[in-house]
Amino acid sequence: RLEADETAATRPKPAAFCLVLDRSGSMTGPPLQGAKSAAQVAIRNLRPNDLFSLVAFDDTARTLIPLQPADDREKFQRTVASIQAGDSTNLTAGWMLGRDELLKAPADHTRRVLLLSDGQLNTGIVEPAQVRQIVANGLEQGAIRTSCLGFGDRYDEDLLTALATA
Repeated sequence: RLEADETAATRPKPAAFCLVLDRSGSMTGPPLQGAKSAAQVAIRNLRPNDLFSLVAFDDTARTLIPLQPADDREKFQRTVASIQAGDSTNLTAGWMLGRDELLKAPADHTRRVLLLSDGQLNTGIVEPAQVRQIVANGLEQGAIRTSCLGFGDRYDEDLLTALATA
């Protein structure tokens, strides 16, 4: 658990923020609970002029909350709380669906993905170099920055680090 002092600084531009949450079977139990808790914290810190979207993935990806103004945080929190573990891990499909949501944002918004996952690639595009290139293209072509939080005892730190630095 990390804590920091409050700051008075404001971001210069509103954000378009997409949480991409791994609900695959390998996230069952404490990893999924940790990811959901992290998502709840992120939602609490949204500003009224931000845009928000939520994507969840297992073997398929689904947009649970399409990109919209961040003015119904309670609804967003209830949606996160309702997420249950599923099947395999198609991380790339989840990230790409999050990217597609963020591309709907106006040009004056910064675009951010927060990927909450154990990084276990086993469905869809599973070659780490290909996944990294897709994320890098998202930055180059859509100005989408990706941050990653790893969950579980066996999360793939190398993959998640590569995606965040791409």
